[in-house]
Amino acid sequence: MQSLIQPFNVLLPMLYGMALICYGIYLSNGNEQSGKWAPNILLTALVIHLFYFIARSNFQYFPITNSFDSLSMVAFSIAMIHIIIERTSGEGKTGAFFISIAFAFQASASMFHVSDIRIHELLTNPIFGIHVF
Repeated sequence: MQSLIQPFNVLLPMLYGMALICYGIYLSNGNEQSGKWAPNILLTALVIHLFYFIARSNFQYFPITNSFDSLSMVAFSIAMIHIIIERTSGEGKTGAFFISIAFAFQASASMFHVSDIRIHELLTNPIFGIHVF
């Protein structure tokens, strides 16, 4: 399991960081090229993050078993809400603020990822995973 999850733990903060840099450049000097790249990088990060959650749930538990997994879920939620609002409103300059929060949460979730944890049997129930998601 760890060999499957580890690449995600490295790749996700890198993608969120790249999106944050592009959003920061777009906010600071209005570079339109950065403004076009940022949502695409963020969308890639969200798709890979979704694959991460699918990979984690494939091991019979939803990825909220500890606080760092929950931070990863919050990072995904913040980024997803931001990309939806950006697509509907057309304003992406706020991305520097929201994606910085998502980046911080995902970076700490990836750095302090616990591989050997005791999983409460309630968390292995598929109905609980559907209820939470």
